[in-house]
Amino acid sequence: PVTVSRDSGKPVTEKRDGVTMKKKEKELRRKKLRTAAITAVLACMAEEAAMMQAGAGQAAEASRPAAPPSMWGMSGRQDMMHFRSMMQMKAFHGGRVR
Repeated sequence: PVTVSRDSGKPVTEKRDGVTMKKKEKELRRKKLRTAAITAVLACMAEEAAMMQAGAGQAAEASRPAAPPSMWGMSGRQDMMHFRSMMQMKAFHGGRVR
């Protein structure tokens, strides 16, 4: 149930779970929730930044050159690409090469 003001016709109070909340109380609650959400996001961002800085120091110490690519892996990927291109040729050109 909503109470309507006689002057403006806008809702003044709203009942939620048997509790009447005035418009100012609702705005204050929204402001508090918004502030809490923003604070939580900023805290998470600060924590991530601290973790990144800590991780950057460890990564610089433990960095080593990357392993060379595996010839067997490269051959397998090349075979897959060749098979896919052959299947596309078969699908678009009807099984015969012109």
